[in-house]
Amino acid sequence: MIEEVAIAPLVNVLVSPPYAQERPTAYAVRLATEYAAIGSDAHKKEFGQYFTPGEIGTYLAHLSTFTGSEARLLDPGFGTGVLACALVEHLVAANDELATLYLDAYDVDAGVAPYAQAVLDYLQQWLNEHHITLHGQFLREDFILAHSELWQFPLAAAAPRYDLVISNPPYFKLNAADPRNALARNRQLDQPNIYSLFVVLATLLTKPGGELVFIIPRSFCSGFYYERFRAFLYDHLRLDYFHLFHARDKAFAKDAVLQENIVFKATRHRQAPQPNYAIIVASSTGAHDLSHPEKLDCWLDEIVDLGSREKVLFLPTTAAEQALISNFKTWRHRLHDFGVEVSTGPVVAFRTTAHLSETASPEHVPLLWIDHVRRGQINWPNNRGRQQHVALNAGRKLGLLPNRNYVLLRRFSAKDDKHRLIAAPYFAADWQQHQSVGLENKLNYLYSKTGELTDVQTAGLSALLNSNVYDAFFRIFNGNTQVSATEARALPMPPLATIEEIGRQVLGQGQDATDAIVDKVLVHA
Repeated sequence: MIEEVAIAPLVNVLVSPPYAQERPTAYAVRLATEYAAIGSDAHKKEFGQYFTPGEIGTYLAHLSTFTGSEARLLDPGFGTGVLACALVEHLVAANDELATLYLDAYDVDAGVAPYAQAVLDYLQQWLNEHHITLHGQFLREDFILAHSELWQFPLAAAAPRYDLVISNPPYFKLNAADPRNALARNRQLDQPNIYSLFVVLATLLTKPGGELVFIIPRSFCSGFYYERFRAFLYDHLRLDYFHLFHARDKAFAKDAVLQENIVFKATRHRQAPQPNYAIIVASSTGAHDLSHPEKLDCWLDEIVDLGSREKVLFLPTTAAEQALISNFKTWRHRLHDFGVEVSTGPVVAFRTTAHLSETASPEHVPLLWIDHVRRGQINWPNNRGRQQHVALNAGRKLGLLPNRNYVLLRRFSAKDDKHRLIAAPYFAADWQQHQSVGLENKLNYLYSKTGELTDVQTAGLSALLNSNVYDAFFRIFNGNTQVSATEARALPMPPLATIEEIGRQVLGQGQDATDAIVDKVLVHA
C-alpha cells in the first residue's frame, strides 16, 4: 500500500495584492520573497524548495518556441508561479494567435497555497485584459503520487496531455523505500533524487513534439546512480539546449545554493530517437549576465557516447573544451584494461573511534585522511588535531590495506580548490616500516587487481589525474565537488606505455614538472 505524504493544513495568511500594472511574473517574485522570509530553513529543506529568481524564470520561458491558439501547460513544482507566469507572458508576447491556455499547477506545500492561488487569480485577470482565456487550477498534491495510475501500466498506455512543461522541481534524495520510488519501480524508473523523477513523469505526460524546460542540479550528467535517468532522456527527448552557470553559487544566490545548476530545453520525440542532431550549449557566470550568454554549437554524438554503458553527458562551453572531448575520445582504454581497480577507503572513522589514536606506537599504523592527500604528495602526519593512527590488531575488521603501491584520490574537493581531481602516489617503499595502512572513507584508491602497481605506473597514473588537462576534462561532465569511484573507472586512458613514460619522467624530474611532462608526452603519444 502506498503511504500518503503528510500535508499540513492551510495556513491563514494575508497575501499582498498586486500593484497597479504589475506583471504577473513580478507579482509572483514578490510573493516568493514574502513567503521565503517567513519560512524556516528546515521547511525549505523538507520540501527541497528554492524559488526561482525572476531573471532566470524569464530566461527559461524564452526558450520555448511554441506557437498556436491553444496550449496546455504544466508546472509540477509551482511555488508562487514565477516560472509559469514567465512562460505565459512569453507566449502572449510571441504569439498573436493565442486564445486559450490551460494550466495545471502542482505543489504539495500547504503554506504556499494561498500565495499560489493569489498568483493564479491575478494571472487570469491579466490574461482577460489581453483577451485570452485561462483555465488554471492549483493542485495541492504530490505530483508523483497524484499520477499513481500512470505508473501501473505499460509505457505505451501513458496518455500525454501537455504541450509545454516548465519547472524548477524540488531537490532532495530519494531512498528505495520512498513511496514515489515504489511507484516508479514498476517501470524500472526509480530515481536517486526527486528532481529526476519529476523530469521522468513530466516527460511521460508531454505530447509528442511538446516542449520541456527545466532548471535542475547538474549531478545527473555523470555517475552510476543517474545512468538510468540519462538513458531515459536520450530515449524520450531531443535535447535542444543547455545552459550552464560558471559560478556555482550565482543562480540561487539568495538561498545560498552551492550545487551547480543547469537549464535544459528538450522536445518530446515524435517517433524513434534520432541518432544524431544539433545541440546548443550556452553559459553565463550567473543570472546577471543571462542576456548575453556564450553559445557553442555541438552535436549529440560529440557530447554523448550512446554506445557506452555510462552514457555520460559532456557539456563543453568553449571550443577548447570541445576539442578536449574530441581528443579524449581517441583513448579507448579504461583502468580495468590495465588490471587497475578503484575502491573507496574502508575505514569509517566514526564507527571505529576505539581503534584510533593520536600518537604512534608499534601497535598502530598510519591512518590517511582526505587532507593528508595533496596534489602529487602525501603530507602525513600533519597538525590536523585528529587521530592519525589506527590499531593494527583491528586490521581485518577495519579493512586495513597491505603496504603496496597505490594512487590515492580525494573523493571530495573544497569549493575553493583549484582542481577537482587531487591525487597522490603512495609508494610502499616510503612506508616500509609499516605492514599495513588505513585509508579513511573520503579517499578513493587505485590498485592492481592481479599484483602490484609498479613505481612508474603509480607515478604516471597520479600525474595524469593531477594534470590540468584531466581536471579540465573532468569538469566538463562533473558538476559537483564529488569524485566517485565509478567516474574514476570510466575516465579514458592513453596506452599503458604512455602512462609509464609519464611516470618515468615525473620520477626523474619531480612533481612540480607534472603538467609540462603530461602535456609533452600526450602530444607525442
